[in-house]
Amino acid sequence: MCLFSFSAHSLAFDSSPVWDEEEMQWVRENGSLPQEASQRIEYFLRKFQTRDKGHFVQSLKEGEKYLPLMKEIFRKVQVPEDLVYLALIESGFDPHATHKTACGPWQFTPATAQKYGLKINSWVDERKNPEKSTLAAAQYLKDLYEEFGCWCLALAGYNAGEESVRKALKKYGTGDFWQLKDGHLNKITLNYVPKSIAAALIARTPEKYGISIQSHNIPLSYEKVKISQPTNLRDIAYIADIDLRELKNLNPSLKTLTTPPEDPGYSLKVPYGKKAIVEKNLENLYLTQRGLLASAQNSFSSKTQK
Repeated sequence: MCLFSFSAHSLAFDSSPVWDEEEMQWVRENGSLPQEASQRIEYFLRKFQTRDKGHFVQSLKEGEKYLPLMKEIFRKVQVPEDLVYLALIESGFDPHATHKTACGPWQFTPATAQKYGLKINSWVDERKNPEKSTLAAAQYLKDLYEEFGCWCLALAGYNAGEESVRKALKKYGTGDFWQLKDGHLNKITLNYVPKSIAAALIARTPEKYGISIQSHNIPLSYEKVKISQPTNLRDIAYIADIDLRELKNLNPSLKTLTTPPEDPGYSLKVPYGKKAIVEKNLENLYLTQRGLLASAQNSFSSKTQK
């Protein structure tokens, strides 16, 4: 029995169009998909249109803030733009999403994050940085594709880990993801690939699938300022008349309100149009901070000598 034969028609079908393989050529690099593959994808298309519609719509609304940036990064790394919608499946585009040891919009584990150059320490967790984590995700997917020669297997590797895919392909003598059954890879991974494809199909043209996205979210727009010494975000917000919440939202990888002390060239994101005023007032802020520190040290020294 195929994995979806018991459930492919368990949801109420409507009159919306069934997906067309020509829409996503990268899915069928090795020829037309078998009927079972189309059934798996169609199952998730219907699920996103019905049972999971609310969550899907909310996630896509959240994604409007990040999608232009993510698609640009995927284009530069030469990964299909449709794969940015993995972040919808992984986290709903939420930089603060966590599951067990995984974190961020791309749900990196600490080991994979370290492999792809993302810092995790007492001050920052770059898995939550939409820009840096997206670049890491694109590079990881490209590496998986170069190993397996197929984007569907790359997706499976992203979900289950490349070693699990290697073992399954070797043990069962196939290079085709759609030939793998329950027992070759776990059900979560077997579902992950058609689910990701279905999400991308709807997300690229939601109206075609009867989904309306009405949102006031606008793409993130920011500039970067080099911070040469540890500085509190409250102070930066004050000197440039920036809403503190907006500043925090632009820098979700910061674990505290202070920029990392061990990184004298920390790149802080500020709202577009605020870079000049932040840089203009930073030196006076640094002088004030150093003066306060010196005063505190002198006060402490005076007290200890009494």
